[in-house]
Amino acid sequence: MANSDQLKQVWAIVLQALPTRLTWAQAQYWIGHGRELAAKVRAIFTAVDPYRDVIAAWETFYRDALGITVDLSGLVVPAEKPGFGWLIVVVPGVTIERVLTAMKKYFPVWRWTDDNLDQLTESVRSAADGPYAVWVRPRVEADEERTDKSYDDLKKDGVAGVTLLEYALLHLKHFVEKGVHLDSINITRCDGSLYRDGGVPSGDWGPGDGKFYVGKYRRDLADVSLRFREVVLGE
Repeated sequence: MANSDQLKQVWAIVLQALPTRLTWAQAQYWIGHGRELAAKVRAIFTAVDPYRDVIAAWETFYRDALGITVDLSGLVVPAEKPGFGWLIVVVPGVTIERVLTAMKKYFPVWRWTDDNLDQLTESVRSAADGPYAVWVRPRVEADEERTDKSYDDLKKDGVAGVTLLEYALLHLKHFVEKGVHLDSINITRCDGSLYRDGGVPSGDWGPGDGKFYVGKYRRDLADVSLRFREVVLGE
């Protein structure tokens, strides 16, 4: 979303563009057609949507890969941050188990437990109240930043990471669109989620045996190959 300084600049430009002189008839016309004038002003600001194509791609992905038809026209996209170019969109009704089941149509999946991961996993974000979006860095391998930090370290630092569901969606969408798996060298630790026993979820691709792995790690473990993906959140 635009910040207050940006909004002030936009409104200043609009005010400068307003005519300083109107005839009596012109003024009366727009006073009597206030809704029409408001609609024209709104149209100016909604005509250009820089995220239209990426949102449409998510709608297509949900429909074709997950069998979920969703209208994301009202989605609020968080303000972009330099270096964060991949958008992850989560919608009501999508679950970890549903995404893993969809993955199996494309490639094998290994998981550390056969129990229902939706029941074992707690995350800091949910689409229960409507779809939401987060930005991550556009990288096939997880973030190089803070590779010496554990889950506990990053929580103390106040750095937000992807949830297990967000990562699974990103991995599947990237493969469906690009034919390329994420994290065939390193592992994404999904710091936005925790298992009920306190373990941290993870995801990666095992190139040796050709499987998507859902793992579990200790919260105090830090390793150069056990990375995370920072997210940019909305307000």
